[in-house]
Amino acid sequence: GNWLFNELPKHSERAYNTWVWNKDDVKDIPSNVHTYFLVNIDAIITERFVPFYLAFIKKHPKFTLIVDESSKAKNGKAERTKKLILIARRATNRYIMSGTPTPNSPLDIYSQSEILAPGLLGFKSMYAFKGKYAQTILERNGPRVYEKILGYHNLDDLTKRIQTFAEIVKKADCLDL
Repeated sequence: GNWLFNELPKHSERAYNTWVWNKDDVKDIPSNVHTYFLVNIDAIITERFVPFYLAFIKKHPKFTLIVDESSKAKNGKAERTKKLILIARRATNRYIMSGTPTPNSPLDIYSQSEILAPGLLGFKSMYAFKGKYAQTILERNGPRVYEKILGYHNLDDLTKRIQTFAEIVKKADCLDL
């Protein structure tokens, strides 16, 4: 709602449509102007979302995807992250935003970068990415075996890679409040 009612009207200089999946009917949206696809990241895993999304991309094969609170897509194994990456592959433009891009670990940035473009950080898989930046050991807890992260390394390299496509913009630097 914030993007729909506050941000796009203030910051978009070109004609546009917005499509809100849970209230708008796709057939009512003109296809001759640019379309922004705004969806709550948690909504994409609902059963109701799929038919609306399929109707949307049929009518609007070119759209801009804006993912606010992209840190919710930090786990590449989560259903919502997988679906969001598939949606992103269809978008002509992609933007991710978050107040806290890496809230728990440097590894959280991998899935967020995959939303923007496959291999954007220079890795074909999360496993290769983790191998470069995390020190792990295998732990056993009964029959369960898992990787435990002991720490992180090569973070200067990761920072340089992120700086090729990301920047920090603070409200104080860009808005008169």
